[in-house]
Amino acid sequence: MDEHNDTRKKFARQLTNLLISPLTYKEIADKFEVTEQQLTKIIQVYGLPARDELRRQRSLTDQLNELVAKPLMIADIAKRLNISVNELRSLAKSESISLRPHDRHKLRSARLAKELKELWQTPLSNKEIADKLGLAVSMLSRVAAENKLPARKSLAARLSSAAGDEGTGPTKQDPTPEQIAERAAEQRRNWTESIRQQRLVVKESGPVVAPAYTMNANGVFRKL
Repeated sequence: MDEHNDTRKKFARQLTNLLISPLTYKEIADKFEVTEQQLTKIIQVYGLPARDELRRQRSLTDQLNELVAKPLMIADIAKRLNISVNELRSLAKSESISLRPHDRHKLRSARLAKELKELWQTPLSNKEIADKLGLAVSMLSRVAAENKLPARKSLAARLSSAAGDEGTGPTKQDPTPEQIAERAAEQRRNWTESIRQQRLVVKESGPVVAPAYTMNANGVFRKL
């Protein structure tokens, strides 16, 4: 009996997903190898609402999954979905979504941890991350500690890491062997040119004759 019920539920979910999709009735009927009239009877037997209503319910379900993970009262969630609290409870029950505070807290914590881990290695500052997650900066540090996240890199390191992830190639800290060889050759050329210029200046100025000096009794140097 349980196996039969599971089969019916599985088929109902499959049929619901197809009715929500952009497929036409004929395309859905062809998938089940039945006529459109037979498909209509099957939908009636399973008690499924019209396609527009199914799509509305799916949209509400997706929104509800997002809202239950936020610190909102049940009445506030219902208001955001533009339905009554009783309709909200009925929808949550049909979609197996728990409205219990403990379950919602666990869900919220899990989603918060996932989002934080994704933002932790980005170039964003702690305040920017906290704002995105709707937390105070002090709370952000506590959540990071609870999830055993490592200490954040410096801003320069995070920017360098982000650039590497985007495929921008080697960074200045990690030049390629070709870049190293090119820089060494350029430094040799610059050094050689500097020496040549110094020798040219000495040659053109002629020999340098040092003037003679003498020191008097007061310890002052005078030119001879």
